[in-house]
Amino acid sequence: MNTYVIKHNGKVFKGRNITLTSYIPQVLEGRRVTDYIAFGKGKGTPVPNRYDLFERLGAKPAEIIDINTDCQKGGYYVTRKITLEADEFVGEVITEMGFCAELESGLITHCVLSEGVLKTAEPMEIIAVYTVPKMDGLLEGDNPLAKILLGAQNLTASKFTCGYCEYNSIQDALNLHERYPCSLNSQSLFFIECPVGDKPDLIIFYDGIPVLRADGRYYKPRAQQYVLTVSQNGVIEQNIKNLKIANMSIGSVSVIGAIQAMPTNISPDFKAMPIKNSQKIFVSRDKTFLLLIDENQIQVYQNSLGNLVYWGEIVLDSKVSCLDICQGRLAVVCNHSDTPLWTGKRLHLFQIINNRIIKRELNNDLPTDAQAISLEYAGGNNMFLYYLWDGILTGMTFSNSAPTLVHNCSYEVGKANFVQTSYRRNVVFATDFENNLNSTIYKGLLSEKSISTSVLIGLKNILPDQMCLTGELLSSLNSQTKEIAAYSYLADILKYSDLYEYLPDIAFAFLDGRYIIIADRNRNYKILSIDYHTAEPVELAVGTLPCDEIDQAHIMCDILLLKSQDKLYFAPIQSDQGWIYSDQFAYGDQVNVRFSDILPAVQSGYDACAAILNVLIA
Repeated sequence: MNTYVIKHNGKVFKGRNITLTSYIPQVLEGRRVTDYIAFGKGKGTPVPNRYDLFERLGAKPAEIIDINTDCQKGGYYVTRKITLEADEFVGEVITEMGFCAELESGLITHCVLSEGVLKTAEPMEIIAVYTVPKMDGLLEGDNPLAKILLGAQNLTASKFTCGYCEYNSIQDALNLHERYPCSLNSQSLFFIECPVGDKPDLIIFYDGIPVLRADGRYYKPRAQQYVLTVSQNGVIEQNIKNLKIANMSIGSVSVIGAIQAMPTNISPDFKAMPIKNSQKIFVSRDKTFLLLIDENQIQVYQNSLGNLVYWGEIVLDSKVSCLDICQGRLAVVCNHSDTPLWTGKRLHLFQIINNRIIKRELNNDLPTDAQAISLEYAGGNNMFLYYLWDGILTGMTFSNSAPTLVHNCSYEVGKANFVQTSYRRNVVFATDFENNLNSTIYKGLLSEKSISTSVLIGLKNILPDQMCLTGELLSSLNSQTKEIAAYSYLADILKYSDLYEYLPDIAFAFLDGRYIIIADRNRNYKILSIDYHTAEPVELAVGTLPCDEIDQAHIMCDILLLKSQDKLYFAPIQSDQGWIYSDQFAYGDQVNVRFSDILPAVQSGYDACAAILNVLIA
């Protein structure tokens, strides 16, 4: 945790700072970003893009009193100190501080104390700790790259070189004699571009010292701009084999998403991330974002190149009841009934964009609690929010630029407890899981033809406990009997399948869009994909689980994700043919897509690959 401690007149005062968006640019400019501590007497709330103190008093060179840049010895941190002498700034009330690279330069951190400290005619020590989290790939030893990130050493881009080896220890890197020059680029992260090699492990050196290991099989070469046409059923018809979206725009609307490549294999190398047993996981329909939800807290991660990148945490004043994400917009409902005595707003809106989570204030609120919600795009900056409560399905619209909920429609849905929408199908679907249609509604919007009641009752005939709606399929799963029912929009066909035909003695079964994850008690698992045209499961990948029990399972764009009690396991997906996974991508006749190849570097035809170091600041 980044903290400031003031010691004065025998008392200790503590405050926590935030890291500003100036941090990475200043590091890349070669500045030692923690060399000085500035202090002032102003008041206010620090924000990431404000680089000045509210009311500056001065700044002093900060001496290093402790530092760790070796991952084997714990987290990376630097502790620095300045001293205001007895005769300096007497009578001033110190309220704010921040690290900076030079005497008069802008801040890279900012701390404002809850109450100020009066400077008397005694020396005052200001001690500051700056940390960066431990990151996958940074190598052991006195790592100069960690020292650069902590502001204890300046960066010189020309000192980066790289080489390839089968890495098992730091000695393998030190034995590398054939090294190549690298170029350093930045878009709010370190992007180190290197010539391709013939080994899976890419080792980055700084001034001859190995500092970073990256998987040479996952990289982003030079991205290109393409315009692809989306057919009526939302599928891109051009050849997009082995391609992945980095970002996408439709007209003037920015869209966060990724093409889901067809999995062909799962890496056996699972990583484990400790989480709370009480945390539930939620994956966005575009398979880009992972949310960890526990009471009133939401941790936000993004799927990136076979790994999870932490974006930040949302802390609400009441318990999270239900939520949904569409186009980087997050809607969270906190029911009054779930938090006794809570009388604040039920609905909270956030926008997740450019490594930031931005709160959008609603001008009004949901008039009731909500059992379940579904957020959907409605054209331009407009969004559609459907919610279920007390037998009524209600549709509300709002604009992201001026969020005011406007009532659009209402339907009676009895005991329905599940709702999903599809922009591509122009439908809203709500149901319970009983074998009848009393609580089921399937509304075709904008004159879209609805599917037949026989199909709907057929999907519920297996008494499912899981259901999914996409632009190509409407499917249901009974995880106890291991039966799957799937309706293909493209072929207008309903099929039933017995999952025991694919794996005997199934212990766990999960439905995730078009994918089915099944596993037995011996830790054997299979991933099946429902064929869009036959509505039948097809075996895609097999493997061995890293754990005995599974609570939740998802296929993200690059990751197989498994929750098992207090552990989150994930492994990179090896892919073949590219598909648009989510129906949230087909918002018009054309999409402008910027994507990058994810083939192994030596097969790509490119002359460079890249190691990406995401710098996440606590």
